[in-house]
Amino acid sequence: MSRRSSVLWKIFTIEDQVKNLARCDICRQLFSYKTSISNLKKHLLKKHPTVQILDNVIRYDPEQIQEHQNDPSSDITTEDIQELDEEKCEILEQRKVHRNRKRSPLWNIFIQKSNNSKVAICKICKKELCYNSTTTNLHKHLKRKHPNVILKDEEEINKEENRSRSPSRSPLPNSTFEVYVEAPDQDHQYVTVELPGSTFSSLMDPIEVPSLVPISVADNIHLKEENYKRRQLPHIDDIIRKLNIEDQQQIKQLLYGTNYEVLKLPTTIVQQVRNLRFELASYKFLSAPEQVRTPRLIRLAALQITLPLPTSTPIIEMRKAIHDRAAEAIEIASQVNVNIFCLQELWTSPFFLCTGEKYPWCEYAEPAESGPTTEFLKELAKKYNMVIISPILERDELHNDTVWNTAVVIDNHGDVLGKHRKNHISRVTGFNESTYYNEGNTGHPVFQTDFGRIAINISHGRHHPLNWMMFGINGAEIVFNPSVEAGAESELLWNIESRCAAMNNSFFTCAINRVGTEKFPKEKFGHLYGSTYVTAPDGTRTPGLSRTRDGILITEFDLNMCRRARDFWGFQTTRRLDLYAESFAKVAKLDYQPQIIKK
Repeated sequence: MSRRSSVLWKIFTIEDQVKNLARCDICRQLFSYKTSISNLKKHLLKKHPTVQILDNVIRYDPEQIQEHQNDPSSDITTEDIQELDEEKCEILEQRKVHRNRKRSPLWNIFIQKSNNSKVAICKICKKELCYNSTTTNLHKHLKRKHPNVILKDEEEINKEENRSRSPSRSPLPNSTFEVYVEAPDQDHQYVTVELPGSTFSSLMDPIEVPSLVPISVADNIHLKEENYKRRQLPHIDDIIRKLNIEDQQQIKQLLYGTNYEVLKLPTTIVQQVRNLRFELASYKFLSAPEQVRTPRLIRLAALQITLPLPTSTPIIEMRKAIHDRAAEAIEIASQVNVNIFCLQELWTSPFFLCTGEKYPWCEYAEPAESGPTTEFLKELAKKYNMVIISPILERDELHNDTVWNTAVVIDNHGDVLGKHRKNHISRVTGFNESTYYNEGNTGHPVFQTDFGRIAINISHGRHHPLNWMMFGINGAEIVFNPSVEAGAESELLWNIESRCAAMNNSFFTCAINRVGTEKFPKEKFGHLYGSTYVTAPDGTRTPGLSRTRDGILITEFDLNMCRRARDFWGFQTTRRLDLYAESFAKVAKLDYQPQIIKK
């Protein structure tokens, strides 16, 4: 039998007979075939393994080859089939080896732009890079632009995730648990169902259960263990990063606004922060230059931390450990020229208010002007030329040892500029803060510093719009809101209230929260969801810090933005203080009658 023309020429076209060049009709790529066509076969099997040629179908599985071999009209010869089978086996073996090859940890940092492209996108800076047949270009980019990034392969990441999860769980007892769930098939109606212990264990694993979504769990002694809590989402941006670049930009614009950008810090600082186990985020609010006034640029820093030691640690030892942790953060802030540094509410102690117990917890209270915490921070403020806001539990020894929830303001010269006591006290279900201290008696003071006029709206005062407004009326340009917040109900409000206050009053706000879960002998309080953020007067805000990690948020902005926001919105000219002053005077009287018009 005479040798027939290879079926490959159904796919390739001779481009140049002199130079022996053939072009693939599928991808238009040129190949040299010279004395044999093995080069063309390799290309076809490697790049187009699923190619079919109707009438003369070539599909490399035994059944199809047998069909064509038995078909007298087929152009495929026995020799062709044997050659192609050999080539295919060789290529498939190469593919098998390639599949078993360990995936480069680079692809945890880069994503391929599209399936067939040789362009990768850096997840950190969003830059597009060509990588051709090797990833050398990606390695160079990482080394040059992100020298502090540590490459970890999937095996390492999985090990870390397993370590971060709770250790082996003891099996739940053979009892039922009431679980409050959302039933998607019933128009999102909430129902209570009973689950056996084994089913409940699987439900609490970090696995999506399609039919039942846990919302809350009835109180049960076995669920007090941290082992049975669901993993917390570290960061909303972890979800956003799963979108393509264009969608990421649109989502961030809707969530945060457009007038901000990442503030670049020295790589040495980034590495130092990493070694100290802090998350570091830095942003800059953008503002247009003015013709008359010079910019009043400042940098502020906000700190959120977990307790470094168990709540049962002796008070002096605990306070020292917390001081040391804060000192690390303040030193970092000083290296990037931060002007104002604010700590979280009652930062020198566990948040013991949830226990309802007095001792030993009341021993954390200390004098505002001369206590150990203030003396400690005065040295740092002077050393680093930094204003420091220190929200502590104050013991007023001159007035019958009264206890207050107080923010002490230490100026950049190391002097106590003043203090403000919390105006509004939480009385929500679970615990009552008035068990420990009274409502504040300091009004709405604004502190004139070398870096602008600042005020502190402590914790629960965030829920009261008039509290914010009075700080603004008294001239505040930045209002800090140090807090201790936990729970889904609170988190719904967290991202709204401080942001609204900034827009309504034309000043900057900085909302600061704790992070973690604090365990006490009879109670535990959490999850404290962190998420510290800053808002500009125009409503633009920074992304929040982590919901699960210690973090430092650094923000740079121009205080002149306050006046520009007032000029744009004109809220100060439309708020009608006289109208509301008269109305409030009437409401405050016992014989007040609501203004209701009836038929």
